[in-house]
Amino acid sequence: EKWLSGLIDLTTHEATRLWISGDHTPMPLRFEENKNSSIPRITVPGGINFLSLGNYNTLSKHYKKRKFFIHSEAFTHVCLNKNEMIKVANKLIEKINRFSLPTILAIPMGGFSSEDIKGGSLENIELRETFKNVVLRKANKNVEVVICKEHISSKSFANKLFDNFNKLKNKNGEHLGSQ
Repeated sequence: EKWLSGLIDLTTHEATRLWISGDHTPMPLRFEENKNSSIPRITVPGGINFLSLGNYNTLSKHYKKRKFFIHSEAFTHVCLNKNEMIKVANKLIEKINRFSLPTILAIPMGGFSSEDIKGGSLENIELRETFKNVVLRKANKNVEVVICKEHISSKSFANKLFDNFNKLKNKNGEHLGSQ
């Protein structure tokens, strides 16, 4: 029975742990499509602007020089540098380009995480621009890149995701309904 008809992958922060640094469990199928049951998908670079590392006191001097946010006693979020963002953006768009159904990559240019906002500890407009530029250059014809001015946590961004999700599902003969 088909119990899942679509996916909005809003929190993709595992990408930085998988492809740059940080603690994680093995996730060989993360960002892969199940070829036996392809479904419409929207991907958002949620939390992709930081490395999720350990307690602040355990960080190397290298990481302590960057912008950071102490998430909890156990985790410190450290801002990516430009080269790391280029690597993550390239790897993520490589994975998304392999999806068999049309898909959307929605980019919230107002910020990728709770602290990537005006005045936030991890605010970095340049990283958002870097991500956007990489994926716009590399996305294939099956990937629609939707640029949104809103922050990832805003209600207006959520509404745009909903509208785009409905549009994507309609391409496949399904309709989600009203809000």
